[in-house]
Amino acid sequence: MTANLRCICFVAIVLTAQATRAVRAEVSQEDVLHHIEELKSLLFDRQDRYTGNWEFRSRPGGIRRDIIQAGGETALATQALLVSGESSQNPRLVQSLKYLQELDIIGTYAMSMRAHVWAQLPNEYKPLLERDASWLLNAAINDPHGLFDYQAARTSAFIDNSVVQYGVLGLWEASKRGLKIPRRHWEQWAEYFLRTQQPNGSWVATAAANKAIGGAGSGNIFDTQGIGAMTTAGLTTLLIAQQELFRDREYPEPKITSAIQKGMDWLDRHFDIESGRSGYNHYYLYGVEQVALASGVRYLNGLDWYQAGADQIIHDKRLRQGVEEYDSLKLSFALMFLSRGQFPVWINKLQVPGIAWNNHPNDLHFLSLYLSRQREEELNWQTIGINEADPSQWLVSPVTYLASDAAVTLTPKQEAAIKQYLQMGGLLVTSPDRNSRDFSKSIRALAEKLYPDYEMRPLEEDHPLFGTWHILEKNERLPVYGVSNGVRELILLIDSDWGYTLQADSASRRDIALKLAANLFSYASGKGVLNNRLVAPFDRRVDRPTTRTVKVGRARYNGNWLPEAEAWPIQANYIFNRTGIDVEPTPASGEGVLELKDIGDSKLKLIHVTGTQPAALTTPQLDAITAYTQRGGTLLVECVGGKGKFSWYVLDQLAELFDQQAVRLTSEDAMVSGTGLAGGTDCQRALYRRYSVVTFGTEPRPHLAAFLDKNGRPSVIVSHEDLSLGMLGCRHWDINGYSPETARNLMTNLVIWVSEQAYP
Repeated sequence: MTANLRCICFVAIVLTAQATRAVRAEVSQEDVLHHIEELKSLLFDRQDRYTGNWEFRSRPGGIRRDIIQAGGETALATQALLVSGESSQNPRLVQSLKYLQELDIIGTYAMSMRAHVWAQLPNEYKPLLERDASWLLNAAINDPHGLFDYQAARTSAFIDNSVVQYGVLGLWEASKRGLKIPRRHWEQWAEYFLRTQQPNGSWVATAAANKAIGGAGSGNIFDTQGIGAMTTAGLTTLLIAQQELFRDREYPEPKITSAIQKGMDWLDRHFDIESGRSGYNHYYLYGVEQVALASGVRYLNGLDWYQAGADQIIHDKRLRQGVEEYDSLKLSFALMFLSRGQFPVWINKLQVPGIAWNNHPNDLHFLSLYLSRQREEELNWQTIGINEADPSQWLVSPVTYLASDAAVTLTPKQEAAIKQYLQMGGLLVTSPDRNSRDFSKSIRALAEKLYPDYEMRPLEEDHPLFGTWHILEKNERLPVYGVSNGVRELILLIDSDWGYTLQADSASRRDIALKLAANLFSYASGKGVLNNRLVAPFDRRVDRPTTRTVKVGRARYNGNWLPEAEAWPIQANYIFNRTGIDVEPTPASGEGVLELKDIGDSKLKLIHVTGTQPAALTTPQLDAITAYTQRGGTLLVECVGGKGKFSWYVLDQLAELFDQQAVRLTSEDAMVSGTGLAGGTDCQRALYRRYSVVTFGTEPRPHLAAFLDKNGRPSVIVSHEDLSLGMLGCRHWDINGYSPETARNLMTNLVIWVSEQAYP
């Protein structure tokens, strides 16, 4: 935007250092939020109090940074503050918007950034966006190469890839707001970056203008050494061109795809959080973010790009100390990087080696753009390699999407990774590209292999997927099949070329596909309850001393006895981190499975019996329950999902067995109040899922029933509301139960309480 930014074209990030993996302990969400506020404060401190601009240094007799790009610094700072969540009604931003609106901008950087500002604002600013987009478009039309220079008329002997990128970015913002940019321009800009890509996949800073129509690398100042920031410029432009030019194709354009892959491979090899040692690494990191959000990539050179970049920014003391070098440009780029990466990632696209997993490279981009507009809050998506990370890391997104035009064949390790993700609360959504029957057949076979006890069936007419957000009539419904554990969907097969319909502007029934997608988002996220990408869905076990060990039984009977097998392993970490109690659940399968009929002489202090549908307990099972509770054991009965009749049927059978009625646990009970429990939590005010509150008007208190033994001890505790999905942290809609926080705290109280009970 200013002289500093123009210098990037020649000197920025020439040093592409070898990647360093010396990232400190992972930054937390709290770290990022704190630093965002700090950067906002620093930016506001540098704003001119009288005019609202950022065009002068904060020193007596302030000097304008760059006459040609006047307005650019103000536009960038305003853009960064808007992205960070500041309201356009903030008096400080009202002042800067007025300044920008009245300013006669003559520079391309400045004009592009001002277009970014108008694109974020309500429709009343759209005429201003149209005005600036027209300026940018005319600048490209009048340029002899159809590109961009620092001003509307070419004055430079060099083509600067940075300014070309920002000209394209400004028009892309206009395009996203519905302004039509002639196709030939996207083609021209894509062709330029295809020609100037280096053989190794990178791009450099500049090309001689009189040789810009030559071959790859011709006329470049640096013929061999790619630059990180300029490679992100080339990649961003090609990714935009792919979206604008080829969304209506069933397969991507090979030339564009190949160039993008070469560029991504180079960036992957050379990504380094210190690549901007010349002082422009914040510009570079923002470029990386542009590429990552457009392509969905999560890992570069083995690093989570956002985690690494946030770590670098947060631990850069010069930013916080207000060093003169760290002007509003760098503060703005750093603020935008931290803020945009905060937007939740709601869906993964699963990358499976050996199959065409990305035939529709823009399906999730346009879907996420649609959802962002519907919610008036931005959503991100990402790709995740099936061999790339522990499946628990996939859970930054509640949904994982897999599509191809051929049968999917997975290794046992890959199958296990998918199942682990599903067991921990994820949802796999699949769709056949080009309506491939082979793909659909392979998904059905995979579902049967992973879940032989659960049949894939057409979704019921009243399924939430047809009405959670948009009500879909019968003639609007795509063919959808699902595998459910009786509580939530595990695998969905949308048996049509859903990805193409989402991506293609001209596709018939696109509106229906988008409505189904909105319902999917609403269903899988509990109507929009998403964690930030830095917030783990559940605890990792910390290093601390073990105070004692409690073995928890999971009892099997003839029925859907363990729909959520990972609930206790995940809850165990939560309990250990807070109390030091090491919880060991009994096996979910194989040798060592606990049978309900055999618990009579069990030495386990707590046994959990779960189900979803009515179950008639046998006489041996009832006799075992009697013996177990008389010996001092505690039985927890739960209706997983909170909507079936399992717990009610068991309650009736136990009432007859014990010849008494269950009583409600009150705030005086330690399991509810946490009183007297070392590490316990007060749960007298219990939080429920939004579904429970909206559907049933549930009061904010625990609804736990209990049968008391002869000493008045609760020997059997019954929960008609869900606890297991709360322990998982799974936020699916259509679940009646406690919020994750309350469920985890109630179960922690229960474990502490039973661990302190005398038992033979």
